[in-house]
Amino acid sequence: MTRSGVLDVTESHSCLNVHVQRRKRLNHIPGAQTFLSVCLNYFLVNFAVARTMGCAISGLAPKTAGKSKTEDSVAHLSKEQIEMIKESWKVIQEDIAKVGIIMFVRLFETHPECKDVFFLFRDVEDLDRLRTSRELRSHGLRVMSFIEKSVARLEQLERLEVLAVELGRSHYRYNAPPKYYSYVGAEFICAVQPILKERWTPELEEAWKTLFLYLTRLMNQGYQEERNRHHQVGASPNERNTAL
Repeated sequence: MTRSGVLDVTESHSCLNVHVQRRKRLNHIPGAQTFLSVCLNYFLVNFAVARTMGCAISGLAPKTAGKSKTEDSVAHLSKEQIEMIKESWKVIQEDIAKVGIIMFVRLFETHPECKDVFFLFRDVEDLDRLRTSRELRSHGLRVMSFIEKSVARLEQLERLEVLAVELGRSHYRYNAPPKYYSYVGAEFICAVQPILKERWTPELEEAWKTLFLYLTRLMNQGYQEERNRHHQVGASPNERNTAL
């Protein structure tokens, strides 16, 4: 049973199979068939609800033909939303190094498994040490530079796509899987809120979230393309870098 009180999809399948088998064995018992029919209907309803709620909770809506909702939203960001992002970036870039460090320290706090991608940091237990790390500052600045270039290309989506897809390809070579990409966007948003103060609004947050969802999708595309290319040419996993 999930926290929401709805049966997990796997659990529903298992329970459904068990009740079908019991129904076959108990057909000769008076009243058992009616009772099991009620139970079977209950599990079928829960299975359907679980599928629907699972997509809603995870944000992974079933794929449909054409552009996804996220892609379409970014492709049609209003001029007001683009201006909001650009104006907020003017403030953020004044503390660009600080934001980069805060972003990654928070990332390692909330998702310590991410440190495995960084051989320089994977054994660091005292995260306070990272706040003065030149290596972490350098990587934070590289990520912030990517965000800066993305903001500059908001009205040139073809160039933005090329930028993000290429970054995804490089992350395959760094052995940094796509599951980590969305974490960075979430920690960026947490890191900039105190800097923007009263400038931070629900509308601005929605604009930044939409942008990061779009970038994450494109990076994942680049990662998969590079992985497929390596498989086709028979490249050894050992030829890939093991750290950023």
